[in-house]
Amino acid sequence: MFKSVVIILLVFFGAQCWGLQDPTRPASFSSSASVDATLTLESVLLGPERKVAVINGKVVAEGDSVSGAQVIAIGKNSVRLRHRGETVELVLRVTAIRQE
Repeated sequence: MFKSVVIILLVFFGAQCWGLQDPTRPASFSSSASVDATLTLESVLLGPERKVAVINGKVVAEGDSVSGAQVIAIGKNSVRLRHRGETVELVLRVTAIRQE
């Protein structure tokens, strides 16, 4: 009986700890890794008058937004995004780059 009560208390209080944040992290800290992990650069198309990229299946141009991040610049094999004041760069995987 005592073991069951202890296990129930550990599970209950342990589950509440998952929501805690690091007390040593500054309040203004924001990680761009989460944005980087959720966005995938699938393709870049560059033309004389137009630059577009495909991110998570959505066609975007410079100035557009995708998943809360604004597209700043589209390059030959990368896209720079601004998310919550930080700049994140998505790069095409080497196997996905097609040269012509």
